[in-house]
Amino acid sequence: MMAENEVKGQSGTKDFLLGALIGGIAGSLAALLLAPKSGKELRKDINAQVNRVVDATDDFRQTVIQKGEEFKHFANEAKDKVTKTVQDQTTELIDKFQSLKNNVSENAEESLEDAKKAIADLSDEIDKKLEDLKNQ
Repeated sequence: MMAENEVKGQSGTKDFLLGALIGGIAGSLAALLLAPKSGKELRKDINAQVNRVVDATDDFRQTVIQKGEEFKHFANEAKDKVTKTVQDQTTELIDKFQSLKNNVSENAEESLEDAKKAIADLSDEIDKKLEDLKNQ
């Protein structure tokens, strides 16, 4: 949720900066073209405005690069946390499965031994009764 808000905040900042840049360019050009000046002064003003736009564009580019690096760092940290959590949970599940498997195996072996003993006892009892029947 927090990551989503950060991404929205970055998007809002980007949109604001882009709007401010475009608005500044449009306003500057309108002011230059509508002001009564000589051709030489107008060219000088236009050149100065172009230089300002180039500087503002470079600043905007640097901001976008910086925000991109911050987002990349944030995404890598989130990926590392998720990977670590998945690895930990997987290890925990494997351990629980092994423990359960061992318990089931031990119980099965005990049950098998009990069944073998019961069958042997029953077999002895049947043999004894058969002997008694033969002796009668």
